[in-house]
Amino acid sequence: KGKDVFSANPIVVKLLQDRGALLGHHDYKHTYPHCWRCHNPVIFRATEQWFIKMDQAAHGRQKTLRQEALDEIHQVKWIPAWGEDRMYEMIEKRPDWCVSRQRFWGVPIIVFYCDSCGKRLEDYKALRSVVKWFEKEGADAWYKHSPEELLPAGTKCECGASKWRKENDILDVWFDSGSSHLSVLKGPEWPADVYLEGPDQYRGWFHSSLLVATGTLDAAPYRGVVTHGWTLDEQGRPMSKSLGNVITPAQICEKWGADLLRLWVASVEYQADVKMSERVMTQLTEAYRKIRNTFRFALGNLADFDPSRDALANNQLEEIDRWMLDRTAELVKKCREWYANYEFHRVYHAIHDYCVVDLSAFYFDVLKDRLYTKAAKNKSRRSAQTAVWKISDALVRLAAPVLVFTAEEIWKYLPKTAGRPESPHMAVFPDAAELACGIAAREAEKWERLAQVRSAVLLALEQARAAKAIGGGLEAKVRLHANSKAPGLQELLKEKGSLLPALFIVSQVAVDSAEPDGLVPSETLPGLAVKIERADGKKCERCWNYSTHVGENSRYPTVCERCSEALAEIESDATAGVAAN
Repeated sequence: KGKDVFSANPIVVKLLQDRGALLGHHDYKHTYPHCWRCHNPVIFRATEQWFIKMDQAAHGRQKTLRQEALDEIHQVKWIPAWGEDRMYEMIEKRPDWCVSRQRFWGVPIIVFYCDSCGKRLEDYKALRSVVKWFEKEGADAWYKHSPEELLPAGTKCECGASKWRKENDILDVWFDSGSSHLSVLKGPEWPADVYLEGPDQYRGWFHSSLLVATGTLDAAPYRGVVTHGWTLDEQGRPMSKSLGNVITPAQICEKWGADLLRLWVASVEYQADVKMSERVMTQLTEAYRKIRNTFRFALGNLADFDPSRDALANNQLEEIDRWMLDRTAELVKKCREWYANYEFHRVYHAIHDYCVVDLSAFYFDVLKDRLYTKAAKNKSRRSAQTAVWKISDALVRLAAPVLVFTAEEIWKYLPKTAGRPESPHMAVFPDAAELACGIAAREAEKWERLAQVRSAVLLALEQARAAKAIGGGLEAKVRLHANSKAPGLQELLKEKGSLLPALFIVSQVAVDSAEPDGLVPSETLPGLAVKIERADGKKCERCWNYSTHVGENSRYPTVCERCSEALAEIESDATAGVAAN
């Protein structure tokens, strides 16, 4: 008597042995539950508890709680999909729900016992009066007031006694959390769109919420359940205080900012365990910088753009601009689908790649000539600005759920339209149909092929620079020829010949009818041959392109024919502006 369980074990063994009741005694290694906090062995003790029966139908119902819950599981969207089977198996095989706990404080089980005969009070009208106390004082009312205060005056037992004692057990805390939806979601807000937690919550919050909701409202409390993995350190170990390897969200926000924390969460495939370290965050910082610089370029070239005044209709845009708007519309469509399916890593990678590869390295690079050298109000420049504005407006709204503060900052400087919300977080996602220009599929295919040609030409230019044949791309003249291994490419190059210098960012492009000497087969595009020569003519002081027409205009003797036209247009616009004033 008075000894703890583990000290008493050998005494019990000896007592059994002395009485001849011991069948065997030896040590063996096995798993045994330990407290997750103090790591001491758990001691099991059988005591009276309160249970909710899983296999008994409630009053007025045909199905048991288990059957109703199992049916509701199939109505929920589980992400990952294996969550459905996991939850189904748990509900199918679980025992009755033990909802009582022995603690000093918690949400009480509202039960009164007669002090005389010990029978429970089953006068529900009297019991409901306790609810009024809870509405005023919360669960503390149970501990502050006597049974006589909590119950209506004169409440008596069937035996005639009127003195009561309160139940000391409290509700399982999982019953508390499982009923949270009843408090949080009001009216049409119920059920929740999604519950989000780790895999341990299939036994916890997901589980208890399903049972409470099915038992009270005959339906699951969520339309979807999303499960994420655990955060590990760089060595793949779980983060814990005892190991000293925890990087807290506050530390990340302080060092890298809240947007980088959200970007990290969105960048990983969260359904599995993910690693977090300073090295990972440093790499992600570079990715963030590239996305931010893409928006920075766009905003820098929209400073003089007023959409209500300067935006062009889709049918007035240049073909490459319409093509890029269509590609942006495709991105919008995919990202909206991925958001709806909680595939945030796909959204991040798509937006990042589009900013870095499609915009910064390709489209924006090609646009620089038009944006920098054309007259401010030139239709070609306004076409480029219209496309840049629409693309930026769509991308910032797509990125807003992840890059919260960055999106807010971009929104402040993005050209405004009448009725636009004050914040991107008050706006809706872009509509792919409204963004698309509807360029014909055949024309879109042409631009896809031209993009491939551009990649081949850029590689040849880089090799020419390495060989010291040219200094920069504008010093080059590119000669091209496509043979039968690339069907239709030769005709396409001739058709788009006037657009090729801007596309390749070179001064001149010649499409040869026959393959002349010196052309080198492309390493990346079979059937295409490329030759890099030095550009003809002189260097224009304004746009740096080489042209044989530099010096022909006596008014602008040091610039090319394109810049002469642009300067004349600028002077004309300035004169018109003075006259208007």
